[in-house]
Amino acid sequence: MLVHKHLTHSMMKFSRAPFYGLAIISGLLISACQPTETISIVSGKTMGTTYQVSIVHAPSETLESIHLEIDKELININNLMSTYDNESEISRFNRAEINRGFALSPETFQVVQFSLRVARLTNGAFDPTVGPLVNLWGFGPPGGRQIIPDEVAIKSAKSKVGFQSLILTSEPATLTARQPRHLDLSAVAKGFAVDQIGALLQDAGYQSFLVEIGGELLAKGSKPGGLPWRVAVELPESRLRSILRTLPLIDQAIATSGDYRNYFEYEARRFSHTLDPRTGNPVTHKLTSVTVLADTAMKADGWATGLAVMGPVDGLELADQLGIAALMLVRGKDNLTLVESQGFKDYLNRVNSEPGAP
Repeated sequence: MLVHKHLTHSMMKFSRAPFYGLAIISGLLISACQPTETISIVSGKTMGTTYQVSIVHAPSETLESIHLEIDKELININNLMSTYDNESEISRFNRAEINRGFALSPETFQVVQFSLRVARLTNGAFDPTVGPLVNLWGFGPPGGRQIIPDEVAIKSAKSKVGFQSLILTSEPATLTARQPRHLDLSAVAKGFAVDQIGALLQDAGYQSFLVEIGGELLAKGSKPGGLPWRVAVELPESRLRSILRTLPLIDQAIATSGDYRNYFEYEARRFSHTLDPRTGNPVTHKLTSVTVLADTAMKADGWATGLAVMGPVDGLELADQLGIAALMLVRGKDNLTLVESQGFKDYLNRVNSEPGAP
């Protein structure tokens, strides 16, 4: 029988409000294993959500220091990238003068660099400057919107959006805004944090673990007994948490972006939090969720968001073009259709052919 060791510190809160997040993945499934093998779990709060780190064969005397190091890393990321902290690096950039290079930390540079790459490859469907539209539609910090904005307000907010006005330079690491822009990295920050915790654990000598922050996951190694970690992908029902299917994770990260939990209704119409920066409006296509597998959680997080905005046709085309492993759920009149990219099919074929595959 599996032995669990729980470390339940009360972690300090280091953001005034949660990051605006998109990814939704359901819980971890752990099966039985050898009696002498253990999974130790540390958990806490961060970025307005929770985290859980499951480590195989972690000596009990090391859990305290591991938890402290994890908390320290998460605090550092929050201090760099939280838009709810007025003194974070991102908030200071958003107040900086235009046309003047702003020095970035290595961590923020990495996240901005990836975000701009996804923005370019999705032709702006993913845009780290979308914040003014998010706030206008009531999905940001102001919240509480019950009516849709008019075209004048949408046009005004759109004029403040556009990743093309951001110039990233590597030596030295600086970011310059050619026009006033509100940079928001929350669509990938949780994924980046998951990767950083994974790197911390590997540096400490741990080979098998599962890191989860607010639904973004990274799996390394295997569970006790040599079986792969398995995660459950939710069926997109706003009032229920039911399982659509389970997936094995072998040295992979996973993230999901969906339209079924964060939305508002007005005059019998549902308006999703999934906004298209190119139109200024919530998406109207029938793609209800996208699950992406990648070698890092930041990649899975960012691509899930970008593909969710692009929709089932353009999103699938880009996923196949770039080799992205994506599982899409498309809502029909009376049913849901599962659509798998070629990269997703290739991943399943690979893991199912490995020794010990379920």
